[in-house]
Amino acid sequence: MSDLAYDSVRNRFYVSVPSGSSRPNAAAESVVAVDASTGAMLASVNLGSKPTLLAISDDASYLYVYLSGASAISRVALSTFTSDLQITLPSQANLSWMEVMPGSPKTLATAQQAGGTSGTGGLVVYDDASKRPNTAAGAPARFLFTDPGTIVGGFYSNTLQSWKVTASGVSASSGTLAAYGMPLAYGDGWLLCDNGQVTDLSGARAPQQIDYGGVGAFAPGRNRLLMLGTAPGASSVQLGAFEDVSMTALGRMVAAFPYNPYPTPAIRMLVWGTDGVAFVVNQQLFIGHTELAAAPPAISAATIVNAASLSAGSISPGEILSIFGTNLGPTPGRPLEFSAPRQVSTDLGETQVWFDGLPGTMVYAGSGQIDVVAPFGLAGKKSTRVQVWYQGIPSAIIPLPVSPTSPGIFTQDGSGRGAAVLNVDSSLPGRPAPAGRVVSLYATGGGVTNPPLADGQQDIYPVPLAASVQVLLNGSAVPVLYAGSAPDLPAGVVQVNFQIPQDFPSSPSATVQLSVGGVLSPSGVTISTK
Repeated sequence: MSDLAYDSVRNRFYVSVPSGSSRPNAAAESVVAVDASTGAMLASVNLGSKPTLLAISDDASYLYVYLSGASAISRVALSTFTSDLQITLPSQANLSWMEVMPGSPKTLATAQQAGGTSGTGGLVVYDDASKRPNTAAGAPARFLFTDPGTIVGGFYSNTLQSWKVTASGVSASSGTLAAYGMPLAYGDGWLLCDNGQVTDLSGARAPQQIDYGGVGAFAPGRNRLLMLGTAPGASSVQLGAFEDVSMTALGRMVAAFPYNPYPTPAIRMLVWGTDGVAFVVNQQLFIGHTELAAAPPAISAATIVNAASLSAGSISPGEILSIFGTNLGPTPGRPLEFSAPRQVSTDLGETQVWFDGLPGTMVYAGSGQIDVVAPFGLAGKKSTRVQVWYQGIPSAIIPLPVSPTSPGIFTQDGSGRGAAVLNVDSSLPGRPAPAGRVVSLYATGGGVTNPPLADGQQDIYPVPLAASVQVLLNGSAVPVLYAGSAPDLPAGVVQVNFQIPQDFPSSPSATVQLSVGGVLSPSGVTISTK
């Protein structure tokens, strides 16, 4: 196997099988169609001697196959998976690369090297089997279209040049762009070369350098670049993901197969479907799914809310937040775990939430929801930047305002109505709660304690809040006996013990609000009294 192409319309791969003995599931000198979902071989076609390079049109109507043993290119109509056209190349010409023009499935650009000598031959464009009259001398070893009218190609001397494509053919090169390497992929305004250099051809952004080279591809719409290759001196191949603005390294994995770039290097890697990668290495086709290629976690300011009140807005140190979105964590979800005795972990199911450079304490992680405690280190800040990471891939950064307190009361069923009220010994007070009884409500967003608690700490001792606290029943303040951390629960949960006045009237829905540092919890929470 030497090259591959992906058909997004039919969800299948096409793989060229070169000369030599037949493979276990594919005859030599054939092109094989492989089901992307199952890996099963669907069909094969013999087009001629030594099929190698492949190029597929962007509408998946045609596949072009270079027959290196016949100095020809066969075009395959993918609707029938049969050859419908053959392009005869000049005698002794070798094809170093070919690409279908974007938006023009019957137009093929080729780099032809006379006798296999680098720097001779030229760029030739065909419409069906008709050659456009103008050609460009000096065939690049590899090239790609950055738009339908521009070709960028690289030479073995590591110089990069560009050409214009017109109705009459290819114009002369506009000159050397720089010494980059072989162009592999173009996406999000970046050009990737095989030496790991990433360049904005417009010059608007400074070039970036990945720490290893190989083959790579951009994941459309995911602001991500994937690279398959080796670092200098490394003996194994790595698959890495990079954020495509700053080229920050994201996740990385070491492949479980030996990698020998000679004599059959990987010449192409494809990103396909929602999280797929595919490549040919050591004469073998690898098709797989990886979180490195998957969509990033998706969140917004409106979906980051107080876990008790479900209200969005300003957040506070130690506040338990619920973050809703997609691709946030594992399925099924996972409850909190301990990284040390009485210390809740900041990494749960490969999910982390960062507030600037501070990790949040993870209470729950699932694909659609995260519950996390904001770090106490936010105290004194006016704003923070929140970002979710799942399996090494980050979400967008969401700026949020920070305030000292932002109280919200937990309710019995999460509806925001009936408060979760207990006796001070944690037993149920009964319904309704008797007048004169001391009861406890649970909340979050109370801010820092005095003395301060550590992030993720599960303290066995009550520690009071630093801010002043009031409980309002039907708008009137009632006696507060304690307001602070909740023993045996993670830091961030606030327990408030208060007394229902002896003369408080019986009510099925008395309103209850919590004021911490002068900030009131949202209205609408009620308790039943008698």
